[in-house]
Amino acid sequence: MANYSLKRLFVATTLVAVGIGIFTLRLQPALFAISFSGALIGAGILTPVRHPWIGAVVGFISAPCLVVAYEVWHWSTYGMEHN
Repeated sequence: MANYSLKRLFVATTLVAVGIGIFTLRLQPALFAISFSGALIGAGILTPVRHPWIGAVVGFISAPCLVVAYEVWHWSTYGMEHN
């Protein structure tokens, strides 16, 4: 059975909130900001169960892949002229 603490809950909430904030700001260079925010979100999700590094690696890899997949879908559906 997992042993949760209030400290890890606050750290997890902070990591997810900062990650979402960076992701929505779209800082330059965008791909680095997206990768970094994905790592923060992933680490925040897995912090309560004591595996933040696994979450950070998965988030760092998956966040840019999701953004690229969305952009490809958007360009194929609406074309390059619609932003």
